[in-house]
Amino acid sequence: MGAGKTMMNTKKIEGYSEMFSREAEAGVLGSMLLDPKKIPDVCDLLNKDDFFENKHRILFDYVNKAYLTYGEMSDPLLIRQMLTDDGVFDDAGGYQYLKLLLDTTPSADNAIYYAKQVKKKFHYRQIVAAVEEFQSLTKKINDPDELLNKITTGVLGLRIENTGGILFPTEKYTAKAIEDLTNKRGIVPTGISNVDNIIGGYERKNMIIIAGRPSMGKTSFAIATAVNAGLKEKRILFITLEMGWQHIIARMIGSIAKESVKHICLNPENTDIIKAASQVRNSNILIAQPKRVNVSTFEMIIRQVKSQYGDIDVVIIDYLQLIRTSKKHENRNQEIAEISARLKQLAIEHDVAMVIVSQLSRAVESREDHRPRMSDLRDSGCLESDADVVIMLYRPAYYDKAGKLPIDERYRAEAIIDKNRNGKTGVAQLMFFEEAATFANFATGYGMFAGKAK
Repeated sequence: MGAGKTMMNTKKIEGYSEMFSREAEAGVLGSMLLDPKKIPDVCDLLNKDDFFENKHRILFDYVNKAYLTYGEMSDPLLIRQMLTDDGVFDDAGGYQYLKLLLDTTPSADNAIYYAKQVKKKFHYRQIVAAVEEFQSLTKKINDPDELLNKITTGVLGLRIENTGGILFPTEKYTAKAIEDLTNKRGIVPTGISNVDNIIGGYERKNMIIIAGRPSMGKTSFAIATAVNAGLKEKRILFITLEMGWQHIIARMIGSIAKESVKHICLNPENTDIIKAASQVRNSNILIAQPKRVNVSTFEMIIRQVKSQYGDIDVVIIDYLQLIRTSKKHENRNQEIAEISARLKQLAIEHDVAMVIVSQLSRAVESREDHRPRMSDLRDSGCLESDADVVIMLYRPAYYDKAGKLPIDERYRAEAIIDKNRNGKTGVAQLMFFEEAATFANFATGYGMFAGKAK
């Protein structure tokens, strides 16, 4: 029945103050304007549809946009300018209302309290809307049993939505589950067939770890798979925490053209580079470079992208060890455990494949063959348990300081799939073209790869 999503007649509500709280809505917005550091915490609790007044929905949306653009440097003047540029400043209340919010909010200390009050009123409106719908059903349904069933289903649906869950009765959803799995719906191929033959691809609602020691090509692998998927009309959100967005784009071009970033910069008029740049420009890839590196900010970005561009297939975050939390923890292991759990939760809530680049511990270096193991995942064993797929990269040539490896072996790499919750594990044989910093399937003979073999 979907009672939880029913919209109320807002004219009816105007006469009943218990249905909404202007003070709480204004208090949340005023707090966010006064102290941008409160924005991620508020956004953990609210989205714009939780606000009753339209001008408050607009302001909430633009406060978030400003934060995503400017981070903690966001301020009311920047927000005002963004509203004006988009022609919605008056719809958001104009100058006087923005000033009123700032003047009447004594401090941002009570931001979370106000947010909880706004959420509470939203749930109250949902209940009243459901009751109105139930009343209308009494005029349409004459069978008491059918009416009771409809009402019961609606109430249960409302309770489930308000607690953040969804039920999938096996009686109704078994056939759909088999159909989705058979048709591989929700699976995004990496575009590297030796990897896809083992894991199938990046699967929605899954958390995939791409791990390796420094210089193993973790970011290169993430970029290569992002490009491959983006060119197949999958929407990819690439969140870069270490490398500038310009370099990410340059490396995407290099991944297609099989050229180094240096070569791209020196030869921008090269035909292959122009063609590759055009492909990247027309791909479905969005790059975010947030100034605040915590999971709340990532969720804000995901919501913003979904609102502006539509559903996301894959989110890639590069890389895990740079992420921080707002809470204090006894040690880094506890902090990583919280981050890992929240990223996994985001994958499920937003129906995306969550791909996380991660470093491996130095234990790899003490091993004679330097092959990584899942126990090498740095900082926390929770990564191992939370992840659905763990891909560890290994390049023998990196450790061949004497240059004794045959020419083909110098370009060989391995994607070691040591965990695959929904399938088999194994080792995918790859080639790594170091100059272009990209991966492809293993090909016998260096000449084939140098000739830009896919």
